[in-house]
Amino acid sequence: MNRIDFHIHTVETASDSSGFNFDIEVLKDYVEGAHLAAIAITNHNGFYRDNYDQVSKALDIAVFPGAEINVTKLSGFGHVIIVADPADIDDFASGMATLAGECPGSSDHMSWERVVELFPKISNWLIIPHYKKSKKLDSATLSHIQSTTGYDALEVANAKKWLVERDGADAPLVVFSDCRPGLRMPDEDPDDNIRRYAYGYTYLQCNEMSFSSIKAAFANANNVEIFPTDRDFEILPEALPASRRMNVILGERSSGKTFTLKRILDAYEPEDRLYIEQFEITNKAKKDIFDKNVAEEDSVFFDNYFNALQDAINHYTQFDQGACEDAVRAYCTALVQFAAAPTDRYSERPIYNADEFTYEKSDAVEASDVKLRKAARELADGGKRPDVVKEYVDPNTLRALDSRLRELMKQARTARWQKKQCDAAVAEIKKELSKKSARKPLPQADQLREYFKYCYREKRLVEVLDALATPLDLKSDEEYKYLKKRTRQMYSNATEARKGCGLTLPSGTDVAGLFGAKVTSAKRLAVIRSFDATVQAAACRLLFNIKSRIVLNDESSAALSGGQRAEYLLLHRIAAAAGKDVVLIDEPESSFDNPFLNHDVITLLNDVAEHATVFLVTHNNTLGVSLLPDCIIYTEKTKSGEYRVYSGELSATKLIDAYGNTCDRKEVMLDTMEAGRIAYLERRTHYGLA
Repeated sequence: MNRIDFHIHTVETASDSSGFNFDIEVLKDYVEGAHLAAIAITNHNGFYRDNYDQVSKALDIAVFPGAEINVTKLSGFGHVIIVADPADIDDFASGMATLAGECPGSSDHMSWERVVELFPKISNWLIIPHYKKSKKLDSATLSHIQSTTGYDALEVANAKKWLVERDGADAPLVVFSDCRPGLRMPDEDPDDNIRRYAYGYTYLQCNEMSFSSIKAAFANANNVEIFPTDRDFEILPEALPASRRMNVILGERSSGKTFTLKRILDAYEPEDRLYIEQFEITNKAKKDIFDKNVAEEDSVFFDNYFNALQDAINHYTQFDQGACEDAVRAYCTALVQFAAAPTDRYSERPIYNADEFTYEKSDAVEASDVKLRKAARELADGGKRPDVVKEYVDPNTLRALDSRLRELMKQARTARWQKKQCDAAVAEIKKELSKKSARKPLPQADQLREYFKYCYREKRLVEVLDALATPLDLKSDEEYKYLKKRTRQMYSNATEARKGCGLTLPSGTDVAGLFGAKVTSAKRLAVIRSFDATVQAAACRLLFNIKSRIVLNDESSAALSGGQRAEYLLLHRIAAAAGKDVVLIDEPESSFDNPFLNHDVITLLNDVAEHATVFLVTHNNTLGVSLLPDCIIYTEKTKSGEYRVYSGELSATKLIDAYGNTCDRKEVMLDTMEAGRIAYLERRTHYGLA
């Protein structure tokens, strides 16, 4: 089987991070290190013939022309990879020139119909939409593409997603790198002589790397794999065997352990990975940094907790109360005049005093339909738990629900258009009748209705603020043996509010008017209305505070010690692995005793390994051995300065690198975990085991 990568960027476009300077040497290293048999150049919304020719000449493998294009979906846009037959490169280049002109910006996109217009031969090429990956397409747009041109494969973000999604997809799934050779990776050392890059490839059962052969191979999902049949999992460009569950990385000091961990990280998108850096826990356990991080988490919690109230306040303060009150006075005056005016044969006609249609109820139904459709599509896609969703809900039923709601929304839009036309006709008739009648038409009650809504909204906001004025202990978050206790309270005075709100307030902001024994909630709302718009949009922060305290889950209220802060941070960070595909942890053992590592950390890591692939760098024998990892990865720096990475099962006699070199697994573990065989044997007497 051949390895291919059909998602590589070689030109900085509007959609790329600044500072991407394409480096052909980095691309060569990737192609050679990963033993790629074919690649495709897929820049954003553009094809650059000179660049393509440069890459093709520099590499000794098949290089195909392609592009990553922004395709319109139900909400926004998603990405689709197109790889063209080199025989059609002139047609492809011409169509891409037009596409680039119509979509010059990073957020510009075009419909699939327009894409097909630009590329009449597109059905003969490779079409690979994003599936479980950032900028993915929704199910409705995928169905539309499938029904028009079809697609050859679906791109997922990494190997873990491929393993989870492969059985439920209607086309072969592929993993590609989305690589930008030359772009500095996160935390990359500029002085390091080994360049890092994103990597990712798919195995294709196709002996000949011609376009027609590759196209034919994709027609059968059995030709597409992410690992060879004898492999459970692979890491690094050179395809080192690993476990998809639990891996421990060992090695002497400065042997490349952290570098290897970061190279593994380079294959995953930020939202799919959790990385706990070396010394991160120790540094963040310092009291001032710990308190700052807890406060930052409280701020995020605050925004989520008060989001609905802040939206209601925004709606309330943005309403033009004065203009509405003037309109209500004018309505009342007109109503009195109407009542006092004599009737005639024109004003007596029912249509003369007919009200316009109202749309509040239909607008609310449409807003609900939009949310229902979005929820149906997300559930049909399966989210992070596609297998669980399919256990309880049929994706086809959800898609049918989405289709039915779409029909109902279309009917509602038609009915609304008809009512608008009716309103326009009635208005025109009333206008003509009013020319012949001495009695003016009955005024519309729109503004009176809006004023009643405003008054009701104000009444409900007062009730909510009154209820929130009482301090409350919120539900605590439990994380193993620790509790995060949160308290919500209203500030008691202006000094507290100014200090705790975290806002830069414009001069003249009367914060004092919000507080005081005689200040009511209605008065607070009036004061908020007087604020600058930017302050109104953060009014909840001027009124309330949410604070957390981290304590042991033993009814103790004592402050945490430095060691306990470190324990909590490690447990808290590992708990954040929920929903991640890969978890990378670099030497977490400093500041921890072995009982804590042996009980709490090992238990938690094994729980995480049930859904994520774990890579743990350690020198600690409790973590390295008692954890019972599935795979041992060993890094070595040779006397010549070459870095090597070996791997094998915990029970293996030998560890092997990607090039067939071996080392003794038992000696590696004794040297790195126990300071060598002699030291290990000498310690036996101290344990009374001699």
